[in-house]
Amino acid sequence: YRDLVRDTFNEVTIENALKWSTLRKTRAFNFTDADILVGEAESHEQTIRGHTLVWEHGLPAWLLATPLSQIQQELTHHIQTTVGRYRGRIKHWDVVNEAVDPRGRLRGNIFYRAMGRAYIAESFRIAHRADPTARLAYNDFDLVYPGPKQDAVVALIRELRSQGVPIHEVGLQMHARPF
Repeated sequence: YRDLVRDTFNEVTIENALKWSTLRKTRAFNFTDADILVGEAESHEQTIRGHTLVWEHGLPAWLLATPLSQIQQELTHHIQTTVGRYRGRIKHWDVVNEAVDPRGRLRGNIFYRAMGRAYIAESFRIAHRADPTARLAYNDFDLVYPGPKQDAVVALIRELRSQGVPIHEVGLQMHARPF
């Protein structure tokens, strides 16, 4: 598998090793798995995409038990520490993942409950401060299909960009079904 990835692909997405539940099973960070994957990609001169900094799934129990009044502090610490560790090494980050539901509404995740819709813009700003050279993406699925979700994401990205939020890319995650 390693040879196939090395010889066939020029970009690697580090997925589970960068999710909260892997990096922070406890409040302490454990970068062991992510460091191995980043090092392997770098040794083969592959571009690296980090997935994902903010998502409602894959959150550790300790975070879910954290009072809402402390979530913004945890979010800031998590993004600053993770992006800062790989500053200049991970070129693309999926900063916020799947924040909009199929009906076109923001999901009521722990970050939304703590900070309202501002958590999205703040996540991008924190990531940008941690590594101003990284390309920052909003990532979601089913955006290729016209409808409420696509409309809501387009409107959200336009609004945030008009406010100067550093969103450079939109990831079209494919949970594909026949067209």
